[in-house]
Formats: sequence, structure tokens, C-alpha cells
Amino acid sequence: NSISYNDVWAITRDRQERLWIATNGGGLNLAYRQAGLFDDPDGGKFHRLNEGSNNSIKLSSNSIYSLRESRRGKLSDNNQQTVLWVGTSSGLNKLIIKSTSDINKLDASNTELLVYTTENGLADNSIKSILEDENGNLWLGTNTGISFFDIEKVSFKNYSTADGLRGNDFNSESALFSSDGLMYFGSTEGLNVFDPKQI
Repeated sequence: NSISYNDVWAITRDRQERLWIATNGGGLNLAYRQAGLFDDPDGGKFHRLNEGSNNSIKLSSNSIYSLRESRRGKLSDNNQQTVLWVGTSSGLNKLIIKSTSDINKLDASNTELLVYTTENGLADNSIKSILEDENGNLWLGTNTGISFFDIEKVSFKNYSTADGLRGNDFNSESALFSSDGLMYFGSTEGLNVFDPKQI
């Protein structure tokens, strides 16, 4: 009846009004919508998704740094599924949840997990921040620069200080896609600002 770990790094609410709580050490938690999270004297109920759980869905790492639901592009056009991008210390996890009558159901029958790492072309396995552009592609702040992920081609292109970035080590959740189309990424060496359409 509690979250898996107390060190909470990211929180998001998806289109189905599910509340996701990411921890650095305990994996991902889904707060059951009907449980009355803040009304239940026992603290509500949670479904845990982590590396060492008995669930059929296991993330690549229990250390989660970033979390984002797909809202643009072809992935978000499908109302029959929710796509959640989970940035961990061991790669990018793509959690696909098909819509069912039970909003809290998470098992192999309605959930699929894909994992992308440096073996697939990522700059680094530590995914500190995730931004989604207007086409539904991802821009990822890592410990070794920024990775662009073309979701249709399933390919990565990486950028570093050699391409003009201020620092290669990016901070957790220090990223913004502004209404004017610019992307902001905060690194340990300063602020990076660019227009993804111009790259």
C-alpha cells in the first residue's frame, strides 16, 4: 500500500488520468485511480513496475531519472493505447499500455515494454531528460550529450560539445519545449537552447 521507494524523481499524469510516480531506486509506481490516494488513511494503493518485481513487466533499471507520455505524432493518434517513455540509468524504456475496461490493469495481456540502450545507438544509457518534438520524435538529455530518437526509423543521432553543446552531462528533468518551438536543456556547464527544426 505504499510507493516502492521514497526517493521520488519524476511524476506525470497520463491521458487516462493515471498517476505515475518514478523513483531513483524503486522503479515506477502507478497510483490506482479509484483508491483515493489522498483520502485513504493507509495512503492508497500502488502497482509497482521495477527490475526485481514478480510482475511480467520489468523495467531495465530501478533508477528512473525522467518520465514523459507521448502526446504528439502517430503514437498519440492512437486512442487505444498510452505510450510512456521512461528514462533510466540503464536505457530508455518504452511502455505501451493498451486501453482496457480496467484502467488500472497492467500485465502481459495489455502491456508491452521495449528498451533502447547504447547498443541501439544511444549516446549514453543514463537518460536524464526527455522532450518530444512536434513529430513525436524524442530529444534526450544524457550523461554524454543529447540523443535524437527518430521513432519511426528507430534510429539515434547524437550531439556533443563537438557540435556546440555547452557540456555533455545533462541534469535530471532540466528540459523544456517552449510554445515558440525552442528546446531548452540544462547541463552541468550551462544552458543549451535550439530549434529542433533547424537541426
